[in-house]
Amino acid sequence: MTDKLILNVNNLNIAEENNSTVIKDLTFKVEKNSITTIFAPLGSGKTTSLKIINENRYSKNIQFFGKRSFYIPQHSIIPNNLTVKNVIKLYTDEVHDKKVKTILNLVGLEGYENHVPNLESKGFLFRIALAVGLILNADMFLLDDVFLKMKNLTKIEIFNLLLNLKKRIDITFLIASSNYTDSILVSDKIVFAKGNPFEKLFEEKIELKDENVQLRLQSELFLKIKDDLNKKLSDYNLRDFVL
Repeated sequence: MTDKLILNVNNLNIAEENNSTVIKDLTFKVEKNSITTIFAPLGSGKTTSLKIINENRYSKNIQFFGKRSFYIPQHSIIPNNLTVKNVIKLYTDEVHDKKVKTILNLVGLEGYENHVPNLESKGFLFRIALAVGLILNADMFLLDDVFLKMKNLTKIEIFNLLLNLKKRIDITFLIASSNYTDSILVSDKIVFAKGNPFEKLFEEKIELKDENVQLRLQSELFLKIKDDLNKKLSDYNLRDFVL
């Protein structure tokens, strides 16, 4: 079974110094070459959970079977006034230009090596962060609500990029999101959770076969999945998330 897994989180419990529980009995698995989303309301503890998973990925309760994980926060990690190539060199200078060009081509930034990005361009900055992770040979990316402030058109482009990358190379995404529609559109599986403490409610496999997000959005199956999950979520009285 473990040969199919890249991450196994088993009965993870985290408490603060005052013994109040932050994460309670968190258990879920992430398969290799998949997109798994942890869906929970804003401020519920998704960021804390992703950071703990990333920083303690070889602990007793967190088993990581990949080569390297790479955490991308919601807010940009890209410095100001640097070209794309120079941003990559901040993380490693042991990479040949040919590999840089190959990676930039993978993330849709071919020809932008000497471009200085606009820090307001969320999609462009995300592509650079992806490129940095790939340069560092990461095979699992932890994406912390990175789509929250992207424009809808940009999000669709990025979702299509993730689906395309998953098809072309050995790559896995673990996404934290408070956007319900986004979670269904891009995921192979959704782990539904609540906050205070952060705790899993249930998980659901999503079987949308179209490789284009626009087609998924227009499909009857998408509407059925969304409607079925709406009914299931209503039992938990979740608030503070984006439909």
